Amino acid sequence: MLPRYFHPTGEARPLADAPLAEVCDVVRIGDGEHDQAVVRDARGALRLCEVAALPEALERKVHAHELLHGLPRRLLVHTLWLFDLQLVQSPGNPAGLNDPLEAFGRLYGPFGGHAAPTAADGHLSLRRLDLLAGHAAEAEAAFTIETGAAEPERVLHAWLPADREDALARGEGAVLAFRLPPADLGVHGGNEPSVAELLHAELEALRADLIASTPKHALAARELPVADRAAAIAALEAEGYRVQGDVATRRDGLASEVSATLATLFGGKDPLARPVPRQGSVDDFLTLARTTLATIEGWPDARANALRALVRRGEVGRRVGQVPIAAPPPPTAPAPRHILPPGPADWAADFAPGRPATPPPRSKPPPSPRRPKAGPPRATDRPTWMDDFES
Repeated sequence: MLPRYFHPTGEARPLADAPLAEVCDVVRIGDGEHDQAVVRDARGALRLCEVAALPEALERKVHAHELLHGLPRRLLVHTLWLFDLQLVQSPGNPAGLNDPLEAFGRLYGPFGGHAAPTAADGHLSLRRLDLLAGHAAEAEAAFTIETGAAEPERVLHAWLPADREDALARGEGAVLAFRLPPADLGVHGGNEPSVAELLHAELEALRADLIASTPKHALAARELPVADRAAAIAALEAEGYRVQGDVATRRDGLASEVSATLATLFGGKDPLARPVPRQGSVDDFLTLARTTLATIEGWPDARANALRALVRRGEVGRRVGQVPIAAPPPPTAPAPRHILPPGPADWAADFAPGRPATPPPRSKPPPSPRRPKAGPPRATDRPTWMDDFES
């Protein structure tokens, strides 16, 4: 059975066999002790495979990731769903900050149960804060790929709810989502640019809601960076702006000429000029998402807490070779020295200058040995053998 909040557009179909192409994540499921890899095959389908059964080239990538980040996190679920997220739309803009969203894509699973996994197209019903939190909380565990660049590329994912909080608490209805480049491009690497674009769009929409409801909020009071500055400049130029450095000035009418002339005569900024937004990285948007979510009242809600409780990452982040070293035992205190109490007089005083010589103490003569008492006189006519009986 599909998760409650996934709405298919057709029948689910079985997964066709295809060569495995790239690793997207590594996890452990439930109480299992075998590492499981989320893998995309040559057709673009997401699968869950044991790491020990991967082709050697993909297994080496898993080992390289493990040497950097330690053992994989554990997901306390009975079954796992994988979602190839392709497009996010908002069906409306109701009051409040946590707008409903529709995430379109293809759902694969369930993995880890008795039923054979299938693939189904459709959309997943979410809220905006679910999507932002699902990426921000999981960025630390992103799968890394060595490509020869200065920094390893990352495959970011989102941990999303697809059911009610009671089902999530039972380990059901949790979805691991990936926004990946199209499989037909044949590009195997990180997905940071596409995730940055997704996060920027949702943060911009959240900022607009904050401007309307809480204009003094930190996110409402700042200009967001953009995921693609070149595309932003091209859009400004299409609107009639001329971009010079970090400033875009409108030059397509009398009003713009007058405002530029006044700014030149009286100084100051051109009121029709606007700054060109700076280029932002995916980490910039992840940081903005974390800091903003921490300021929103009522977040996380019960469903978000139930979802986060399914993740155990106590072993994530431990570096190989950095095993904690036991602290040496505390030094034992030395045994107390037995010091004799001082005598009645200080012997050093005898050597003080000006002190009269003290005669040595007069020694007493040793006691004389006691003489045995004389017994009664022995008779001369008494036999000597009787002496043995005398006491």
